[in-house]
Amino acid sequence: MINIKGTNSLLRKELGINISKLVKEGLKDIKIPERAISYDAIKVGREANPAKHYTNVYIFRDKDGNIVSTIHNRIDNEKIKQTIKKYSVPEDDHFYINTESDVEMEKIKRQKIRGYEKENGKITKCFEENRAVSTSKKKMESLRREVFANSDEIIKISHFENKKKPMFVENYYQKAAWGSEYNNFPEFVKENLLKKVLKEPSRYAGSFELIDSKISNEQLREIAQHKYFLPYFSPDNKFIYRMSRQVEKEKKSLNSASKIYLYSMPNKDRGFCRNGFNYTIGINRLNQHGINRTRSSLVNTLGHEFGHADWNQKVIEYEIAEFSGCPPEISGISKDQIEKIKRYRKAINEYEKPEENRTKYMENFAEIMARQEGRKTLFEYENLDELVSKFFPSLEYLYKGDLNAETEEMSHSFIEILYDMRYRNLFE
Repeated sequence: MINIKGTNSLLRKELGINISKLVKEGLKDIKIPERAISYDAIKVGREANPAKHYTNVYIFRDKDGNIVSTIHNRIDNEKIKQTIKKYSVPEDDHFYINTESDVEMEKIKRQKIRGYEKENGKITKCFEENRAVSTSKKKMESLRREVFANSDEIIKISHFENKKKPMFVENYYQKAAWGSEYNNFPEFVKENLLKKVLKEPSRYAGSFELIDSKISNEQLREIAQHKYFLPYFSPDNKFIYRMSRQVEKEKKSLNSASKIYLYSMPNKDRGFCRNGFNYTIGINRLNQHGINRTRSSLVNTLGHEFGHADWNQKVIEYEIAEFSGCPPEISGISKDQIEKIKRYRKAINEYEKPEENRTKYMENFAEIMARQEGRKTLFEYENLDELVSKFFPSLEYLYKGDLNAETEEMSHSFIEILYDMRYRNLFE
């Protein structure tokens, strides 16, 4: 929609023009969008001199009248700002809402919008937006993410609109793994780094950090600051990888990134924890019957195994302090933890596998502590899931994705967009 205010003037408005007449518009290097059979052309003059300050808008439509693509050209003297958007085919979907008296089904249309902005021919920003528009109620939910060409900051905006005041989460992320000197690197070094990310995505899933966050109300703070959402900027975006970043963040004794290993083996343990310079956390996708496990079950195991890693690290730090003759408090170990650390160390030395002695395994103090950590992580995830379902119900599938897919729907967007924009020139 174009609002004509003040000195703005409508210079042109033609609707339903046959696509064959597009060549007369003088749009250079613009390909005719697929599915487009017609377009609307609107021109608005701005300020006191509409000949030098104006906006051209082209809206391409398919045979059913759905928008396929839009082009906005804003001209101010010699400065030209262009915004191009491409729209996917709207898909009908539905979800269920629990009301006080009943369960209601809400019909929605989902659509993905992807595009970029240019200034004087150079791309300045790329973006992707996923919309869910209710057909039964006047509201829309949108998840929008942007990448800037001249910066390594990434903005992610989620907002919810209805008749009430809109709710939103607006997060700014920045590369963390390469430090503040990244912008000073030679271009070929930056390119190689991005190639590594695309080649080994899970290794770099945590290479972004939240640097700023804005929310419409305090209830959204937990969603906004949860690391569960960080690896949306990675091609390898499996559910368990995303959850692991948040769990690891909460384990203060784990200073280095742990490696997450997913495997599918029926009749095997649910997971494992291996010590090393970086802990290796293994998570089995399958239960004992060879069936894919639920998210809640996976999260419980993730918290359990990270609990082992956390307590193993505490034992190591305590033993270092003990060996050096320094009070444990100097290493950040509180007095109330010392007794538990000693019990945990003793339990590990007396450890028996469940197949050897199930009772002793369940009563082992190390396993008791790990189970507590698993339940704590599960509780936190279920609380987050409830918040997402409450505030962004029709976009919930975007946060979760396909649990067993190799990559999730929105998974490969931003690193690839950034790489494409700078080195492949695919947006031209």
